[in-house]
Amino acid sequence: MSYPPMSVVEPNLNLEWSVTPLFCKPLCTTEVDSSLCNKLKNILNETKDWISDTTNTGEGGAYSNDRNVLDRYEEVKHTLEMVVSSSINGVLGYGTDLRITTSWFTKTEQGGTCVEHSHCNSWYSGVFYFDEYDDDVAPITFTQDFPAIFVDPANPNFLNSSSLTVKPHSGMILLFSSDLRHKVLKHGSSTTRYSLAFNVMPRGTVGIGDSTYHYT
Repeated sequence: MSYPPMSVVEPNLNLEWSVTPLFCKPLCTTEVDSSLCNKLKNILNETKDWISDTTNTGEGGAYSNDRNVLDRYEEVKHTLEMVVSSSINGVLGYGTDLRITTSWFTKTEQGGTCVEHSHCNSWYSGVFYFDEYDDDVAPITFTQDFPAIFVDPANPNFLNSSSLTVKPHSGMILLFSSDLRHKVLKHGSSTTRYSLAFNVMPRGTVGIGDSTYHYT
């Protein structure tokens, strides 16, 4: 299979290069309207049981004890699954049925962080920023392992960078490969930072040959 490469002109020698981003891990970002955000705020208000675990969340962080919060709100879950499908199928081109398997709230207090991690036993993962955030809100940073020989790029871009930082705002949804490592930087705001995290799995028969499996 071939992919259309990028055409880049290097100015010093005026050489034209053809560059193919190979085996990329996409970070998909979209915006949803306030009605879905308000529904999540109402669900958050019903969430009373939180777990503070510095091993998994970092200092000043916590997650809801309920790891399937959307299962009790089928309409909201179905709407979010349609949003996810528009990315995985409509943009990335997979063309498969899918479902949100687990979903939970996270919160970060002022000065808090979330340790770097990835999501195992999952295909894609997402974060929904449904609350209100000020300028001091903690960003989320996506990272990759350093190569054997690391050269700090003079001109960072998506072809050479080892990290990407995104600042949350209300209505933003991020979707990314579950094995992509990420962390929450130090939260500077006095307003608690809330978000909804979720994992996505394909539904139906996937795989090739002896690795074929049917997910229900």
